[in-house]
This record gives sequence, C-alpha cells and structure tokens, in this order.
Amino acid sequence: MAFQTEEMASPEPDFECKGAANVKELNTKGFTLGEFISRVSDDRVALNGNPDPDEILANVAASGEGTGYKSKDFYFFQSSGGDHALIVEATGQRISCVGVSAYAKQFDPKPTLAMGKALETIIRAKPDVSGNRVEKLPFGEPLSILKNAGNSYQGYPWFEVEYGEYQTGFAWGGTLCSEGKDIEGTSARCENIN
Repeated sequence: MAFQTEEMASPEPDFECKGAANVKELNTKGFTLGEFISRVSDDRVALNGNPDPDEILANVAASGEGTGYKSKDFYFFQSSGGDHALIVEATGQRISCVGVSAYAKQFDPKPTLAMGKALETIIRAKPDVSGNRVEKLPFGEPLSILKNAGNSYQGYPWFEVEYGEYQTGFAWGGTLCSEGKDIEGTSARCENIN
C-alpha cells in the first residue's frame, strides 16, 4: 500500500545557494545537493527538498544569534541578521545562500488576517517560548499576521507572521499590533500605540 507523508513531497525552495554546483561534495546522484534548501518542518530543512534521510538537516543549537541545521555531512546556518550559508563539514567550504526572491513568491501570496507591526518582537521557529529564536524585529517593523497558531502564553496566542522578504516565523501576540482592524490575541491596534 502506497502512502505519502509530509516529508515525501518536494516543498517549494526557501533558499538558493549560489555556487553549489562548483563544490565536488555537493554533486551526487546526477544532481547538485544544496542548490536549493527547503523547510520541511519547524525543525528541519532539506537539501533540494529531497526526502532522502541523508539530505535532511535537523535543527541544532547555533553559535551566535540564528538557527542551525545539521546532518553528518552538511551544516546550514541562518543568522538573525539575514546571512545564510551552507557548509560542507568535511572540507569547511562555505556557500552563500539567499532567500528565494520576492518576485518568485509574489505569485503565491499567503492568506493574511491583517497587516501589523512588531513591538520589539522575537520571531521563533515554532509557536512556543522554547522555539529557537530566529531574529528580533525592531519596534514598528511592518509584518503580515497570517494565522493564529493556537498556543497560548500569558494570555496571548502565538501567530504565524510574514516579515522582511517573505520570511515566516512565529510571534507572540503580546508583542504584535494589528492595523485597520482588531485581531483577537494581539496586544492592540497599531493606531493606538505611541
């Protein structure tokens, strides 16, 4: 009996790594590993969206501000400052990666509850205070509030948000304001905040 899991689908790439084709260790099975990197869950990424277990990188503690993903052969680091790099463990070679362009994403917009702003908001990899910190958005940074993620903390729920150049993550409602309409679970309407 055939069945399909979430991991078996090839997700849309989130990052493109320039120069991966020039690295011998990334050329295998007739294609270039790491040319594209996709998120397959809150705590894992896949090289080229491939479900092969050797090509899935699991979330690990990262040095400095950011998020790290590692397999036995590769390490992918996403810094809170926006730098992304794929590192070949055996050689230490570092390939710079960039988020998939806004142009490519504009034809697949995410449904949005409301536009809003960050109130010194910490973006996390999952909707919980234990989720890895991805970055901190400054006061007044615009964002899209996509959906209520359901988890509640100190009376406010967590929301999935989109910010920057089509980056997504989770933010606690107590550090968000909504524009134009009330969104239950955000701290206030942005118009009412000085």
